[in-house]
Amino acid sequence: MRRVVSFIAVLLMVLFALATSAQANARPSAIPCGPNMQPGICTPAYQRGDHLLIRPGVPFVWLRATPSSAGHISSTVWPSSGPVLEVVSSPPSWDGFQSWYFVAPIGNSLVNGWVEQVSMVLPSKAITPTPIRPPKANWTVPMVAKLRPGLPFAWLRRYATSYAPYAYTIYPGTLFTVLGKPDAYFDGAQWWWPAQVLTPGSTVTGWLEQVSIVTASATIPTPVIVTPVSCPAVTPPRLIIGWKAHITLGPPNNLRAYPSRTGYLIGTIPGGAEIHVLAGPVCDGQFVWWQVAYRSQLGWTAESDGKTYFIVPG
Repeated sequence: MRRVVSFIAVLLMVLFALATSAQANARPSAIPCGPNMQPGICTPAYQRGDHLLIRPGVPFVWLRATPSSAGHISSTVWPSSGPVLEVVSSPPSWDGFQSWYFVAPIGNSLVNGWVEQVSMVLPSKAITPTPIRPPKANWTVPMVAKLRPGLPFAWLRRYATSYAPYAYTIYPGTLFTVLGKPDAYFDGAQWWWPAQVLTPGSTVTGWLEQVSIVTASATIPTPVIVTPVSCPAVTPPRLIIGWKAHITLGPPNNLRAYPSRTGYLIGTIPGGAEIHVLAGPVCDGQFVWWQVAYRSQLGWTAESDGKTYFIVPG
């Protein structure tokens, strides 16, 4: 009898130990989850209500509509000296590769979205961030400008903030004018400048962040009179303002900031490409120039050199 009781006692102890071990294993580890650790085996790195910094070295983050690198981008958030994002919900969402948190810009509850954990970090409690105000560019405005090399595009926004809707997309090679009025505006994180882009048939004005702007030329080109004139060339001008035309098949045409071979080179227009004629002609003694729009670019290109046509009407 004593042997049976002892056996039952030992069996109960073993079962209790196994149950305790299983319960312990079911709890997530107290170790915070890294950005590439699947939730469930660790503790979420951030909790609802946490205020987060954009990790140093990350130029900006995109708020996405879904927790995925392929998710639609709803807004751009730029870094600051203090926290810029608040965790709206926790735990995070796992996409099979990394964790995503649903966040909102601090002070702007109307905008929210998903950001990858690797791009955010909790502010250090041991260090009080010192507010950093980047210097305002010492530009003589108005000035001709272009996008900083390396940028795939920039959005000309309706207001001086990263949350504002954009009015136009500026691509590399497009020249625009940084205006003198209104004054540049500091939004607490970066400087914004009023800018204007010429488009076929109109102009678009908005705000562009200073970090995306570089000077295209030291001074603004002397305005060129573009009233149609009779060009003393063997090949008379054939284009009509407001009409379409095409570059002749063969080598590309240069697109310049003003009607001269010394004008800043914006880019090239490939043979066969369609263009829109905006103004001209202007003659420099050798070439007949027209102001044209090609895709998102605006500039001057030569119709002929007095002997050969490089553009055909229609």
